[in-house]
Amino acid sequence: MWIVSVIVTCLLSSVGLSAVVELTEANFESEFANGDWLLEFYAPWCGHCKALAPIFDELSLKPTGSVKIGAFNAAKGKNISAKYDVTKFPTIVYRKDGNLGVYDGARTLEGLAAFVDRMNDPPYIFTDDLARLSHTFDTTENVTFLFAFNPNAEPSGAETSLQTFMEVARKLQNHASFAVYDTSKAVSTHSADHMAVVESVSYLGFSLAKMERGKAPVFMADTDLLTYEEIGGFVEHNNYPTLNKFDNHNFKRLSHLNKTMVIAIVDYQYGGIADWLVSGLEAAIASFPVETTSTCVFGHLDGVRWRRFIKEHDAIMGSILVVDTKHDLHHSFPIDPHAAPTAVKVLISEVITTVIDGSIELYPTVPPSLLQKIQYRIRDYAPWSYIILALPIVLALLSTMVSLPKEEKIKKH
Repeated sequence: MWIVSVIVTCLLSSVGLSAVVELTEANFESEFANGDWLLEFYAPWCGHCKALAPIFDELSLKPTGSVKIGAFNAAKGKNISAKYDVTKFPTIVYRKDGNLGVYDGARTLEGLAAFVDRMNDPPYIFTDDLARLSHTFDTTENVTFLFAFNPNAEPSGAETSLQTFMEVARKLQNHASFAVYDTSKAVSTHSADHMAVVESVSYLGFSLAKMERGKAPVFMADTDLLTYEEIGGFVEHNNYPTLNKFDNHNFKRLSHLNKTMVIAIVDYQYGGIADWLVSGLEAAIASFPVETTSTCVFGHLDGVRWRRFIKEHDAIMGSILVVDTKHDLHHSFPIDPHAAPTAVKVLISEVITTVIDGSIELYPTVPPSLLQKIQYRIRDYAPWSYIILALPIVLALLSTMVSLPKEEKIKKH
């Protein structure tokens, strides 16, 4: 696949179809220090970097507002790579209003373009209608953090907390979406979300909630005054949808939240069966109050692409895998492929219940041996790995065949 990407890159470069700013060790500090950037640290020999190059080229040709799209050859600037803690390739970093961060979203044109759009947007929006939040849900995480307040309420910490919320939004706008809601100016006063938010505001005059399309708001516990650390912590631990599609761009971050992961292992090539299991998981989640599942992260992943992961965790296709990443424990629950949707919901609900009440029995995850790691690598890079392994044998046979006539000639003399 990356060979095709290299060909595409060459074709784009040959006709000048790229606006990526190539930084060098000589101009890096002076250029990168100015303005907003989305920058790729790459190495010439890196296959994933070659695959990403045409995506960056195409992204650079789109309207990117104040954000410059750049690339830096880390192999020629190891000191700069070390300064920005770059240890693997490609690494994508961004600079926004002087704040630095590492991009960990999808490495697709759509994902990167959405991230650039977010960098150009204001850090938060003011709204008088919760229905208008729908467009803010169209982000990589599909959630928005809402600060609601009533300026007519009794004196409280609303104003100070609002200023703190805005500060957090400016710092984290590239990772999450933020909105401010004045309940006294609300235009849609009959929606379930509005009623829930108004009720949450009635006690202290303000509240902070995670909003998700089609889901009930998740409120932060009441406190007289919201601090930067409290708001930032709430965002970090809730910046994901109820049901995630796990991939390389989000699995690592979510696994580091120290929450129990409940994962449906599916094969997306068989859409009907995959939908059957994912729908069962979603229905099971909906049967629990939101506050009871706050210690879990739910999602589904491609069992074909993640075959090494599911093998290490004794899971199979069409199963529910429970993983405690903090203690490296797991338990897999195969689901009968012939079970009716209602039965699937019941079975998964039973698993979730044991996770919530702590009665689930988890087993240690055994890391792969060196031989298994080698086998995984050979399969991952097939057929090229097989060609490389066979090459010494082929060369040895060829050398033998070439030397045979010489030996026969010596015998005749």
